[in-house]
Amino acid sequence: MLEGLTEGDRKEIDKRIEKTKVGLYNKFSVHRTDGKDLPGQKHENCQYFVIDITHDPFAKSALLAYAAACQGSYPVLAEDLKERMK
Repeated sequence: MLEGLTEGDRKEIDKRIEKTKVGLYNKFSVHRTDGKDLPGQKHENCQYFVIDITHDPFAKSALLAYAAACQGSYPVLAEDLKERMK
């Protein structure tokens, strides 16, 4: 993972990188809308994985697998994901 990079560094890497040769790196900055990622809150320092469901050819299978995995505990979320992937 390429940690500690500035936004400019990341943009430059995105221009030059051969995508198939790189693993995980910090491409996105994710913040929760409920504030639970703030210092002292439950989700401070949590890690997130972003999937582009518009352009990523692997997104559909990934989200359908997630929907299957969470079906028992989060059935509404599972159905929402399956509907979105139609």
